[in-house]
Parts: sequence; structure tokens; C-alpha cells
Amino acid sequence: MVAEVLELLAPARGGLFVDCTVGLGGHSRALLEAGATRVLGFDRDRRALDIAERTLAPFSDRVELVHADYRAIDRVLDARGIAAVAGALADLGVSSMQLD
Repeated sequence: MVAEVLELLAPARGGLFVDCTVGLGGHSRALLEAGATRVLGFDRDRRALDIAERTLAPFSDRVELVHADYRAIDRVLDARGIAAVAGALADLGVSSMQLD
């Protein structure tokens, strides 16, 4: 699915991308490696965010992780003065980590 995400979101053009379900950080890492200027990642699972923080450590100056449901996106963006984003991603599949 990563290849499809990169093709559709075209992060090489830069900009802020929102990962609504950051999980372990794989899609966010791919966006950043492909040229996204910044990523704002949401997740409800604190354990997943802890892992994502380690996964995304090389990009720590370009990523912000938010412990919240993606339904709070408007509130979070407004609080940061962000009026628009270059793209957004929500991987709504089941997390194997949460099932194990």
C-alpha cells in the first residue's frame, strides 16, 4: 500500500501531510523520505505512538505526533494555525499489533 500512497499523495512536491492513523510510522516515514516537508501524525494508541516516535526519530524536526483520534483533526489544525495541508492519509485497516 505504501507505493500507492506515494503515487497518489505525491509528497515530492513538499508540504504538510497528515497521517490520520500513524500507527507504527511506516507510511509517515515513506512520505518524509519521498520529500514531504512535514508530517502531523495522529493515533489513539499511546503504545503505537511510542513506536512511531522511534521510527520517525531521524525526522524529528519534521514530524509532530498527536495522541488523539483523527476526528480531532480540525481542532488540532486550528490550534496550530494550519489552514491547509498538502495531503492526508488514513489507513483504516485492522492493526495486527492491537489484535496480538
